[in-house]
Amino acid sequence: YTVDLKKVADLARHQDQVNGATPTSSKSPKVLNFTLATFHESRCGSTLVANAVAAMDPIKHRSYSEAQPPAAALTSVCGRNFSRCSQQQAALVLRDTIYLMSRSDDPKEERVFFKFQSATTKSIQVFQEAFPDQPWIFVYRDPVQVMMSHIKDDPELKGRANCLRSKSMPPPEIKDIAVQYAGISDPRFLSMEEYCAAHLAAITESAASSLTDIGLPVNYETLPISLYEWILPTILGRSLSNQEVENIQSISQQYSKGTGSRHKREFQDDSEAKT
Repeated sequence: YTVDLKKVADLARHQDQVNGATPTSSKSPKVLNFTLATFHESRCGSTLVANAVAAMDPIKHRSYSEAQPPAAALTSVCGRNFSRCSQQQAALVLRDTIYLMSRSDDPKEERVFFKFQSATTKSIQVFQEAFPDQPWIFVYRDPVQVMMSHIKDDPELKGRANCLRSKSMPPPEIKDIAVQYAGISDPRFLSMEEYCAAHLAAITESAASSLTDIGLPVNYETLPISLYEWILPTILGRSLSNQEVENIQSISQQYSKGTGSRHKREFQDDSEAKT
């Protein structure tokens, strides 16, 4: 069955207002403090960020990593190029979605963090309209290393790599890049490597054009140190405790992705192998 998202969100907001609970109060339900949003180029350490902010204080912090509802609000609800509704309406849907996902009946929880799928970066203007005062970061990496990570999943370049999935029906932003940088009006005629590069360029250019004082680029090579030395202290307005730093350092020694024994293996930087 389906429900009216706006109606549910409005009812939740009304109940929360009546309840009067703040993110740090013991009352429930309450709405957690939306502390940081993470956009990324893909294959660049963004999952490490999601894991680190959760591990920093696992009792007080909730971290969503590429949850589907916000991605749908950012990229699907209003259609490609807002063919079904406006950017303003997409922002309202995203705001309601984040609100509902930020509610908690755990009296110890205080903060919520969101890491979005890489493709949502191309809709970052929707996020900025929904949350104009919300701190966010864009994690990036040497694009050659990112491409190598994608192609590793599709060594024969048959179109299975994530960066190649849209090659049969290229979106407008990739068409623009193909014209601008390759002089090709139809990106389907790009080589597999060229198309992968164009896909990554579309993501990165969208983020680069949207950077502000509260929307900052973060180089993969600086992680996790940049998290506990300046990103989180700047957002929180305080230095991290020794325990919080140790928690981040500990989780950062493990693989960012995977489950079971693979997830617990020591993390090793693979940048040199991909150059």
